[in-house]
Amino acid sequence: MVSLLANRIKEPIRAEVKKGNEASSKIAEFSEMKFVKEDSNAILHYQRNGIE
Repeated sequence: MVSLLANRIKEPIRAEVKKGNEASSKIAEFSEMKFVKEDSNAILHYQRNGIE
């Protein structure tokens, strides 16, 4: 469901996921977001550029 919604959003999107939350990480990756970085608070940052 998240992937369906993400595909309707043309602007860039991002997600912040707690380290160890494998389900949310997989959802972000399935929604075509790429891992960007892990910050000092063990938060994983994902991002997808805008689409046409």
